Amino acid sequence: MSIVLPNLLLEEYTKILKTVFEILINYIYSGKLELANSDVKTIIALLIAADELCLNELCPHIEKYLLNDKESLKSNFVHILQTVNKFEQFKNLSLFCREACQKDPSLVLRADDFVTIEQEYLLEFLTKNNDFLRQIEVWDKLIQWAIAKSNNELPSDVTKWTNNNVTTFGILIQPFISHINFQKISLFLQVWQVQII
Repeated sequence: MSIVLPNLLLEEYTKILKTVFEILINYIYSGKLELANSDVKTIIALLIAADELCLNELCPHIEKYLLNDKESLKSNFVHILQTVNKFEQFKNLSLFCREACQKDPSLVLRADDFVTIEQEYLLEFLTKNNDFLRQIEVWDKLIQWAIAKSNNELPSDVTKWTNNNVTTFGILIQPFISHINFQKISLFLQVWQVQII
């Protein structure tokens, strides 16, 4: 299936979300870009689609829109950070993320979407920033991350974990253990950590 628009041929763009496609069609025909009613994930998908479709005039406008919405940037920081790591051409967002992480690395941990961070990015983040983070905060976030990644194997209440749950948790966080300075965490958590390993 091909969709022909003025000066544009789209062949099998199944990666483009329907809502993003509708926004692009509206822009192509009306010259207006409506972003106010879209969530950040849709806007990021729109940014990627505009880049893939060589609608180069849209990318700086979309980046500027995102950069002006500080609340959404903070709550979706992980999604935005992972996007700019994959798509380096989004220079304004990339610069914002780099400067924000240098100024306050714990932004990543405090992001509403922290549990969506991919393991490789989390490892890279901890490798670069661990000395600047509160270890108890890292530990708490690793627990939340492991619960989210466990496919409902781990109850959200750690006091209800079984031995099997503790084993699952240990497997999930094993790559991160060397990045946690347990000497900076209370004795109770240190004992719990030793039991897990």
